[in-house]
Amino acid sequence: TITALAGMRDTFPGRSLLLPMDAPGPAAIPVVSEMAKTVNDDPKEWPGSKGWVKSLVVDQWHYILLENGEEELFNLATDLHEQTNLAAVPEHAAVLKDLRERLQGIVGLKPAP
Repeated sequence: TITALAGMRDTFPGRSLLLPMDAPGPAAIPVVSEMAKTVNDDPKEWPGSKGWVKSLVVDQWHYILLENGEEELFNLATDLHEQTNLAAVPEHAAVLKDLRERLQGIVGLKPAP
């Protein structure tokens, strides 16, 4: 992904994650990312300051789960810069539940009690 952004020839295994960003319409495939933290010296405003971060992008939705249990949900079709967290909005409860369960299944997390 970094080499593609820099316009360089990609010699690394796998494929660029730019495909979902560049493709017209919703992402054709889910994109998962994980960040593990062993030393935590990030500013408290950064998501990584709360431990590991796992996220899933499906269609126009970006779901983020933080190690402390906080959840974030963004509609990339209307909020590309992820300024409005929709996780607590009742109208999006079904989307939140679906993406939570999908991420749990993909990365092997146990469901919250």
